[in-house]
Formats: sequence, C-alpha cells, structure tokens
Amino acid sequence: MNKNDFDEKSNIDSSREWEDEMSRRISERVSKLENKDSELLAVLEETSRQKKAVLHQSESVSEKKEVPKKPIKKETPPQPVKNDTVSKPEPLPPLKPLKKVSAPVIQNIPEPVKEVPEYTVSRPPKKKKKKKKKRKSFKESFLGLFPQHGDSMLEKCRKIIYMISIITIIICGYIVLDYYIDTTTAQNKYEDIMQDYIEPDVSEPVTEPDEDSPIKYLMTPSAQRLYNMNPDVVGVINIPDTDVFYPVVKGKDNVEYLNKTVSGDEARAGSIFIDYRNIFDEVKDGVMQKSSDNIIIYGHEMATGKMFGSLKMYKDNSYYYEEHPIIEFNSNYFCYKYKIFSVMIVDADDKTDTRYEYWNALDFDNEKEFYDFVNEAKRRNIRLNDVDVKYGDPLITLSTCNEIFGKEREGRLVIMARRLRDGEDPLAGTQNSSTNPNIKWPSIYYDYNNVERFKEEEFVPYG
Repeated sequence: MNKNDFDEKSNIDSSREWEDEMSRRISERVSKLENKDSELLAVLEETSRQKKAVLHQSESVSEKKEVPKKPIKKETPPQPVKNDTVSKPEPLPPLKPLKKVSAPVIQNIPEPVKEVPEYTVSRPPKKKKKKKKKRKSFKESFLGLFPQHGDSMLEKCRKIIYMISIITIIICGYIVLDYYIDTTTAQNKYEDIMQDYIEPDVSEPVTEPDEDSPIKYLMTPSAQRLYNMNPDVVGVINIPDTDVFYPVVKGKDNVEYLNKTVSGDEARAGSIFIDYRNIFDEVKDGVMQKSSDNIIIYGHEMATGKMFGSLKMYKDNSYYYEEHPIIEFNSNYFCYKYKIFSVMIVDADDKTDTRYEYWNALDFDNEKEFYDFVNEAKRRNIRLNDVDVKYGDPLITLSTCNEIFGKEREGRLVIMARRLRDGEDPLAGTQNSSTNPNIKWPSIYYDYNNVERFKEEEFVPYG
C-alpha cells in the first residue's frame, strides 16, 4: 500500500466518523423536537378543550369572537455544512421511526385570554370649548316666572306660590309705605302749622272795654291765626318734652276729624279733637259760655308715635309719668295746666259690671256724681300717686286706641287729669308714683290673664 492509498483510506474513515457523528446529533435533535411537539400538541389540545367548554357555557349569554390561533412554526433542522474539500459522503441509511412519547398531563393550566387588551398610548383629552349660553331677553325672563305649557305640575305649583308671595309682599310693602308716607306728610304739615305758635304768658283772657258789652274777649295772636285757618279750632294741647303738640278742633260729630287734618286734608293721622258735645271757652254774642266739667279729647295712636301714639309710654314705662305729669291745654282765650292723676285701660265693648263710660261723663250734677266718676278712674289707675282730686276741679280726659285686647276689640288707653289750682306746685304728688297692686281691669282682662280681681276693701277713695 502506497502513501496515497493510505491517505485516501484515512480520509474515508474520517468522513464516515463525521457522518456518524452528524447522524447521531441529528437524531438527538429530531428526538428533542418531536418531544417538544408532542408536549405542545398536548397543551394545545387541553387548552382547546377548555376553551370549547367555556364558549359553550357563555354561548347563551353573548356570542364572542374566538381569538384565532396562530400557527406554530416548526424549527427546521440545520443543514449539514458542505465541505468542498471532503468528498461527497454516502447516503445515510433510513432512520428508524422514533417511539412516540406520551406527553405528561399538565395541571393548573391557566384559562385562555378571551380578549387581548389593546394597549394604546393615552393622550390628554382635548378641552371642549364651552358653548356660550344664549342670554334670555327681559321678556323671556319675565314670562318664565309664570306657569308655562310644558311645565310639570310641581313646577306650576311652585311658580304660582312664588307669584302669590311676590304679590303679597308688594301689597304689604305698599300699605306700609303708604302709611308712613301719609303719616309723615301729615306730621310735617302740623309742624309747619305749629312752628309759629307762641303760647301767651297770661292766665286771663285779653279784654277790651266796649260801650255795648262790659267785656270784649280777644283771641291771642297765635290762636287767631289758627282760628282763621279753621274756625273749628278751639285750642292747643301740649305735653312738654313729648311729641304731643297739636291744635285741637271740634267737629259737628266725633267722626268728622277722624281722618281729616286741621287744614282739611285727608290723612290717616286725622286730628286731635274734643267731643262734639263739649263746650270749651266758647264765646257767643260776647258772652263766655260755661265750659264742660270734663273735656274729652280724642286722637289716634299712630305707630310712629305721633298724635296720641306716645301716650302708651305712660302705661309701658314706670318713669314716664314722673317725667311728664303735666298737660297744657290752652283755649283761644285762656292758658291752662292740668295734673295727671289716672292712667287706665278701658274696654269700650264691655257689657259687664266693669263697664266704664268715661266718654259720657261730660258734666256732673252733684258732688256724688263727681266722686263716683273720679274714684272709678282711681280704681283703674295703673300707677299710684299722691295727686288729690276735689269736687269742682275741671277735668280733661285723653282717649286713644289700644290693642291690648286685640284688633277686633275696642280697647282704650285713657289718661285723666285735673286743672292745676292757683299757686299749686305743678309737681306736688307726682314724684312718688308706684305700680298699683290692686287694679280694676275690664272683665275680658280677667278672662285671659291669671290675676286676682279688684279688692274693694283695700281701695282708698278721693274725698
């Protein structure tokens, strides 16, 4: 054997070894791939079975699209590298089929994903431009306050109640405003009338001798001016340091000046007037007529405190009487002062034994009538005082409305005073007042208040 034969044989042996090695590796690779394919097929079959079961259960609820299966790409075995330098090997013998290996059962297989969520990059939402609301016209807004055809029943009721409330507020506001405007206007007129009034510093009338009459009575200049404005003026009433300062008139009845001022204008405040049956320093045919024993003076209790509205302070405030115990009531000819001795509440509608008709006591025929009248006023006095009253003292009685018994009841606040005597101290008997513990009230007061009735045995009368 020569050297060439030996080399050729050596090449053939090495080629066979290489082919054997390659065959062995290929066989191992193919075996591994077949094992992996078997495992994958088993997993896919189990997954498919479970998926069919889930789809079968949810088929009655909703139909869902199945996720298409993606084909599994099998890896191709690597091709042998061609070696040009090596001679072409002989073809390999056919491989024996590999035994099929059963795939192990895999437990706890996760459920297949029904729907694969799509992940998208979130972008901030675009801000929508707000549409500008169309402004309603005044007419549309006004008509919207009233029930409309398309409104619900609840909305209609709400609008009706709202409109009724608005109308009520407007009416009440108008009434209140009109009341205060009317009262203020009347008060301003009275202030204009009284700003030039000068009280004469005399207690006797101005007289002038005359051939036909021994005395000729002359009005004071201020009284003459008021009389020229209205011949029904009989004097002027004044409670110093209060709002009571007004001309006093006398009408043909007790209704004429209820809503008419002294200048003749219509007004809620009306006028201060005496009872039409009274006589107060009247001169007829040059002769001074005898005045009534008790002059009844009426006036409204205004909410603003004007006219006789401030008289309620005598009832409500304990100090008020001691600060304002004197009433000045001048006629057209004389100047008078009166001292208050009684402040009381009277029921004009009273029909029981507590009825007190102070408005009908204008003159007294005898001493008994006088004392019966003033003692009845003393029984009802809210504040006790030491002012004495004697037979022959001229009296004045201020009367105004009071709502102590309600608006439907004719409650009255009454203040009674007697004329100051010559040389008497105006404040004597007025500075030690106190609350009366034994007041004679109208019967209606006892019906609505738990108070003891008047005890006659504890009463100390005048005279």
